[in-house]
Amino acid sequence: RTSRAASMRRPSLVVAAAAASSRTSARAPARLHASAFIMPKSVHGSPPSRKPGLQYRRRPDIASLCASVESPDTGTNCLLLSSFTSGVVESAEGSAAFKSLLMGNLKRRVISDAFRESVLSSPCNGPDPDLLGRVLDSTSSTPPPDSVGPRRVRFVYIPTARYALRVESKNTPGKQRQRARADGRSRRAKFEKYIHNVVAAEMGGNFEVLAVTVDFGDGSAKHCSRTTAGGDIYKSVGNIDLDFPTDGASALRDWSPHLVFVDGGNTFWLHHCMTGGGSGLASGTWSDALAAACSGPEGAAYVGVSAGAIVAGARADTATWKRWDDPRVVPGREEYRDWEGQAGMGIAGDITVFPHMSEEWRDMIGEKAGARDVVSLDEDAGLLSESGLARSYGGWSWVGEHASQIEQFQVEKASIDPFHDEGIP
Repeated sequence: RTSRAASMRRPSLVVAAAAASSRTSARAPARLHASAFIMPKSVHGSPPSRKPGLQYRRRPDIASLCASVESPDTGTNCLLLSSFTSGVVESAEGSAAFKSLLMGNLKRRVISDAFRESVLSSPCNGPDPDLLGRVLDSTSSTPPPDSVGPRRVRFVYIPTARYALRVESKNTPGKQRQRARADGRSRRAKFEKYIHNVVAAEMGGNFEVLAVTVDFGDGSAKHCSRTTAGGDIYKSVGNIDLDFPTDGASALRDWSPHLVFVDGGNTFWLHHCMTGGGSGLASGTWSDALAAACSGPEGAAYVGVSAGAIVAGARADTATWKRWDDPRVVPGREEYRDWEGQAGMGIAGDITVFPHMSEEWRDMIGEKAGARDVVSLDEDAGLLSESGLARSYGGWSWVGEHASQIEQFQVEKASIDPFHDEGIP
């Protein structure tokens, strides 16, 4: 090591022993750029002298070093459900699956941000050794230390499917929208409380939950609220709080949410608003913005319930099979045949989702699925996809040639303490 005086006379030297380098590379996940963490000797070039037995490398610029910090989980992580109450709140496996999804995303984001900050604040000394170890040890479930500051869990709730007008309703469109929005606020409050309980149990008191509702129909971001670790809720009036996005586009693109929750309702209306029927975007579609927000090593975790689960699949035409949703809400596509073969977002890969499964639909699914991979989910079932691995729990079945590739989600029931709350249909 060079002395402080020597370091002032020549470029700072950061050395990594060859043995440590080999150990780091050996345990690093396949998609983790382990070489980014092997500190080179000099920023500007080879030093005038070298010590025997040590490995020297040219140090990359700090921007490329930070860009190389990737989580081993580079795909879209999602949980698809028929019902949040039956599939998560009242299920030990579902509680564990939701906790794994949310806390895994939060851990990766917090550690990655802290790691990046430690590099930028002290480029000569390199990253904080403790944070470096946490980044490399992708299997560790230990939360980051409080020294990284209060943790903010950013939550986007999307109730667009519930805002579809009912053609047969005797209420005016204004009255229907008013009731739908009130129902959406009530449901979001319950989801928000459940998220708070999960984070509180895992990380203690150094956090807050920031929540916002985004409607793809008009592109708005409304009902911004902040829930403290103690459970106190503060609502932002007029979106004047700088910690919240001002519209739906910034909520997905700039706010960097940890969790995106797409609620159930009319699948056809949700798909219509996502793929061009909505407003609020200068370019592209809400489907593109949502897929981008939930992709990549630091993308948001996606939770889809009912219609939210269907549109996440490879195909969204399973909404026509039971004919529960009314396609007349979408002008120009009022018939079920207009939606046959409709593609979904593909967040769940090549899997197509059929929620609210019961025995009466089994023969029909076998006929309509064809060569597709279709996962049918009972009310208590869920499909969890993490790091490219698909796992299911509860009452589920798979039709298709890749049925053997799905695994049963396993959890020790003794280690799970589900958070019982008011029912969320």
